[in-house]
Amino acid sequence: MYCEGKTKGKVIFTENGVTKQIIVPTAPFSISFQPAGNCGISGTRSVIYTAENLSGTRSTSINSFKNETLFFKAVAQEGAFNGFRHDLYGNCAGTERLIEASFSVFSGAISIVSNTFSPNADSTGLIVTDENGNFLFTIPLKETDYQVSCDDDCPPGHHKCKHDKYPGYCCVNCKDRGNKINTLISKIKKYG
Repeated sequence: MYCEGKTKGKVIFTENGVTKQIIVPTAPFSISFQPAGNCGISGTRSVIYTAENLSGTRSTSINSFKNETLFFKAVAQEGAFNGFRHDLYGNCAGTERLIEASFSVFSGAISIVSNTFSPNADSTGLIVTDENGNFLFTIPLKETDYQVSCDDDCPPGHHKCKHDKYPGYCCVNCKDRGNKINTLISKIKKYG
């Protein structure tokens, strides 16, 4: 558990080379990690679609992945509308998977109007939960490199310095700063 006896927390992480943070409005909280595959985090995709032989739109929800692309394959089938059923597939990183066979048998060709992805609470990446195990955030990361600070403190291994810009302080990484000082000392010793 992080931030026990505190009122809130902050999770600092790097995504695609950019440092980001989320504020966790409740404390204490837990963080777990489940590595993401090439398809990204798992979740539910809400799909709105039209069909050739139906009026209006229809909707469905399927288990999917964040980076998955949906498409339909027409398969010849006797008795189906226009002689074809349509199977729903997903493609991720060049790998196809059958999501639902015979998605449309009597409705004809399907066109996706929109689809919205929502990550599962047990999805991959950093999973932040409150002290009762309730899902708060999923951060889709491939690494476990993150830091936590509580209330307005700096994460462990950092020094708090006053700063004239919001929020009034900055956190300096002690290890990085120490390495820079050691490099300078080595140069001074070497060159006098």
